[in-house]
Amino acid sequence: MNTEQNTYTVLRQMILNGDLKRDQYHSEVTLSQRLNISRTPVRYALKQLEQDHLITYHRNKGIRIRQATPSKSKMRLKCSLLFVSNAIEPLLLGKGTVNFSLLNQLCTLGYQYRDVGDIVAYL
Repeated sequence: MNTEQNTYTVLRQMILNGDLKRDQYHSEVTLSQRLNISRTPVRYALKQLEQDHLITYHRNKGIRIRQATPSKSKMRLKCSLLFVSNAIEPLLLGKGTVNFSLLNQLCTLGYQYRDVGDIVAYL
């Protein structure tokens, strides 16, 4: 994996883990210093994260982490639980069937989040 892709992976994980605070601005300079790398791979990673809708750029201020709302977090949890209980569990119990209708509904919901650019909810 190259430096740019590795930086993207590290920053994405920092965002998802909550290591980068959502209520403050982050700059390329501070992020590159924190990761002890040059600004170029950080800039590349931030562009990718913006395309993933995990961050937003604010001119002359830096970037901010997008915030998932509690209702979206609750919906993701419900979707995950439904997926596990209705799609995977029968396979684990040896029944050999999957509720494809429910799986399709959950995928459709995920795609709707993705299509409106809400990657945080999509994940």
